[in-house]
Amino acid sequence: MSNVAKAAESTLYHLSPKGFWKKFRAVAAVNSEISTGLPLPSIHRFPPPASRPEKYSTPATKASDPAQNPYWKRDVRRAYPQLSVVTQSELSALLIEHSAAQAVAAPSSEKKDVPAEPPAAVDLSVAISSITQSRKLYTPTSLPPTLPTSRTLWTPQVTVEAVDVVVTNIHLMSAPPSYAAGLSAAALAEAFGKDERIYLERTTNTWRYEEADGTEMEYDAAKGKWLPLVDEDLLKRQQAAYSVSGVDEETPAAPVLARENKKRKEPEDYTSATPQAGPSTKRGKKETERKSKNTAVYVTGLPVDADLEEIVDRFSKCGVLEEDDDGEPKVKMYAQDDGSFSGEALVVYFKEDSVFLAERMLDDAELRIGDPSTVMRVAKADFTHKTTGGNGQGGESKPRKTVDKKKTSRRIVKMQKHAKLAEWDEEDGFGPSLDDDELAAAAAAKNSRVVVLKHMFTLKALEEDASLLLDLKEDVREECSTLGEVTNVVLYDKEPDGIMTVKFRDPLGAQACVVKMNGRFFDGLRVEASLYSGKQRFKRSGAGDEGDGDERERLDSFAAWLLSEND
Repeated sequence: MSNVAKAAESTLYHLSPKGFWKKFRAVAAVNSEISTGLPLPSIHRFPPPASRPEKYSTPATKASDPAQNPYWKRDVRRAYPQLSVVTQSELSALLIEHSAAQAVAAPSSEKKDVPAEPPAAVDLSVAISSITQSRKLYTPTSLPPTLPTSRTLWTPQVTVEAVDVVVTNIHLMSAPPSYAAGLSAAALAEAFGKDERIYLERTTNTWRYEEADGTEMEYDAAKGKWLPLVDEDLLKRQQAAYSVSGVDEETPAAPVLARENKKRKEPEDYTSATPQAGPSTKRGKKETERKSKNTAVYVTGLPVDADLEEIVDRFSKCGVLEEDDDGEPKVKMYAQDDGSFSGEALVVYFKEDSVFLAERMLDDAELRIGDPSTVMRVAKADFTHKTTGGNGQGGESKPRKTVDKKKTSRRIVKMQKHAKLAEWDEEDGFGPSLDDDELAAAAAAKNSRVVVLKHMFTLKALEEDASLLLDLKEDVREECSTLGEVTNVVLYDKEPDGIMTVKFRDPLGAQACVVKMNGRFFDGLRVEASLYSGKQRFKRSGAGDEGDGDERERLDSFAAWLLSEND
């Protein structure tokens, strides 16, 4: 009788429809035999695993097979046991069962058996606490006794030949003793001469020995250790494997070459009787003398009737001037042979950065603003003639004057407490020192990159000439570009004071613009320049604060100007 795989009867696992609905199901369902019906309460899966071993031409879908069992071939070979549930009361009874009373059988028929009383049900926490307090609790230090039967451990049987081989290998692989550390050459020879494995290498005069695997060891007398001997051929092969084409491994690194070239270029005086100083052993100190800072500017082209106060007032705009011992500004006015002023002067600043600002702002500028006859030239002072002996051939320099350090330090402290240093900082872009009435605003805007220019135009002039707006912005940008990089120029045509703002790339350009533009005359108006403090608000067209009527009026006036230009 052959085994034929038969499909399980579908009506055994669900309520099958009858009559019209059976025919409708056979037509509408993907597979009428595996389509879902109403499952019976006792069946949890339909179809059961391995009930339909044949393959269908129509694959099962989620709509036709709610079981979704892709492992039916595996499940048919497995027998899943029914899960059991253990409650806490059962677990607690199981834990304390060892302490329950045991049943006792009667010794004779005349006496009765003593039944065992079952333990009362307790909570799981109570059972655990009772077990931990029990004396029979086994711990790593309290273990049950071992079995009374004695057992012998199995040991492998080793032949005599095997023992000799093992001992020989251990003898060859063991390192020689290192107790000879710090001994003299004679003591080392006596200590190592007793060991047959150790020999003296005559070329290097070092003690060596070779292990069983071929590794050659060399004794380091300083460390008292045996170290593996470096094979030169192996080292060269490794270097060749990791070498980079085009790079000479023998060439020293760039810093080493720089030091060697510096030492090679230094001339040695073999004729001098005085010994040359050796290289400095202190780190961070330079052998050459530190170059002093130059904080002075040389001015030419000054009018002959210029006085000291006028020069001090003009040049103090670029920084704080150095003071002498008497507290006066350090400005030297040169005289001619007849005693009259020659038009040249030396101005000394407190900081070296003021020299750069004075060269940039006051060179080819007017000492008296508005007077073209007072144009002066400003350059950084050159004191090389003092060290070259006047002829430029490196003559003997004059001995330096003795400086009173206490007096100099007092003068520097006094200058640092000066009021003009209140807004002078290393972070403010070396800005100019302003007047007392502008000091409060400048302190808040010392890092500002925006310059506010007042009285640059009048509203009447803008109404008469519509092209003045573009021309004025272009002229201001071109003029201010000589002081620094300009990023934006804005004209506020709703301000009666004729305000324009110029934005620079850095604060230094903005402060230079204030020095140059403040007090100048433009189209008959005296310009007022100041740094933007961040609190001023100005009005202009197109900023959203004007009505439709104002916009229409402005456009009409601009159209009329265009028509007049075309005529």
